[in-house]
Amino acid sequence: MPGQLLQGLRWPQSPTDGECRAAEELLGSLDRRTLSAYFRQIVDDDRLLLAVASRSSVHANGFVKVVLERGEHCALRLHFWAPESPAGTDTDENIHDHIWSFASRILLGRLTDERFVKQSNGQEAREFDYVRKAETAARRGDLDFQEVVRLASVAELTHREDDVYSLDPEVLHRANCSGGKEFGTTLAITGRIRKPRAKVYALKGELVREDPDENLVTPDKVAEILRMVAEKI
Repeated sequence: MPGQLLQGLRWPQSPTDGECRAAEELLGSLDRRTLSAYFRQIVDDDRLLLAVASRSSVHANGFVKVVLERGEHCALRLHFWAPESPAGTDTDENIHDHIWSFASRILLGRLTDERFVKQSNGQEAREFDYVRKAETAARRGDLDFQEVVRLASVAELTHREDDVYSLDPEVLHRANCSGGKEFGTTLAITGRIRKPRAKVYALKGELVREDPDENLVTPDKVAEILRMVAEKI
């Protein structure tokens, strides 16, 4: 049933006690036929579609964030990347961490995931606090400059279709889900909020990406995305 996938989540009492493991298990257990039917049912239910659109937005890092469900301490999100931009277009995400841990499953495309650490001999980078000054989840956040730090790239991972991975809040990374000439899509479960603000970084010589001024997503756009994903999976 639409709006009820998170009911299958065996969520631990403590935020450090296996949240990622529980989320990974649920994401891995969902077969593609079930997910396709789930997306179609949301599209066909005007009330659900409106609710999903009201909490969804265009993210600074280049994808559409469709918040399918919200639980007491968690949320189920579909991240949708449009087909690759023309050669030479800047499509890199900001380097960032998160306010919660999360688990993610690659539904369509391939996700590259570069990890960073603060290191004295790393590249110079500007550090920002990501501050959301409105309660509405779809409102844009602001970037408040903090200081200049140095970051070193320590790993570059590749996640392919149906891979499931997880990340703790303090891990710095940037990721992009590419479907080549098609679109890329991930399904993620976020956990309890573990800190008040996320950090965003821009390496020297790189522009920092900000939330677009108009980042709301219409019900029609959500329906279009869910139909496309339902057909492909």
